[in-house]
Amino acid sequence: MGTGLDTTVPTLVFDDSCPMCQIYTGAFSKLGWADRQAFGSCDPDLTSQMDLDRARHEIPMFDPVTGQMQYGLDSLFTVIGGRLRWLRPLMALPIAKPAIRPIYALISYNRRQIAGCPPPSDGFDCAPDFHVAWVSTYIGLVGGATCALASTPVGAAAAITSAIAATARLGPVALEADRPKRFEVVSQAATSVLVGSAAARVAALCRMPAPVAAAIGIAAGVHQVVRRSFLRRG
Repeated sequence: MGTGLDTTVPTLVFDDSCPMCQIYTGAFSKLGWADRQAFGSCDPDLTSQMDLDRARHEIPMFDPVTGQMQYGLDSLFTVIGGRLRWLRPLMALPIAKPAIRPIYALISYNRRQIAGCPPPSDGFDCAPDFHVAWVSTYIGLVGGATCALASTPVGAAAAITSAIAATARLGPVALEADRPKRFEVVSQAATSVLVGSAAARVAALCRMPAPVAAAIGIAAGVHQVVRRSFLRRG
């Protein structure tokens, strides 16, 4: 290939705008399970071998053993199975990938809404396509989880305040004609409310006084809204 890649371990190419992608690929790298490159600074010889459309939805990986690119669960199974050999029999089961694939797709299509990260300022943007089914599923799951967390006064206070902040800050974006943009702002706002209510409940479980737990939840939710204010641009 002539890329200067480490040929002793696989190389993952990750979405450098996504904190979650940075964390788990960074963990693989520190453990010595895989090398990694960010899309924004990826070796051109490596990107030239990718299916870039598929790479936006399933993490690509160069396998030095086969000299080929793998994607998504194939990539992760290769990395994890290469080190945790006791998992290989489970990974080899016919039901393994079909069972995990919906979870992978849910996270992949919603990763930037979950992480609250803006698109890169320059270079290749590997954001996934808008997928109404997966985004709607995510919003539904977040809504259900928030309702459960907000079933106590502490959780409700954090959820309601976070929702008010999200509506005030991000609400105007939800009125835009661009359908994907509307769905994105709803999912980003829903995530902010979920974080606020979850933080409040955790604080309450740690036996903090109710006003303190509510304040922690409100602070966490509002912080998430502020983090996601980039949606107001463009």
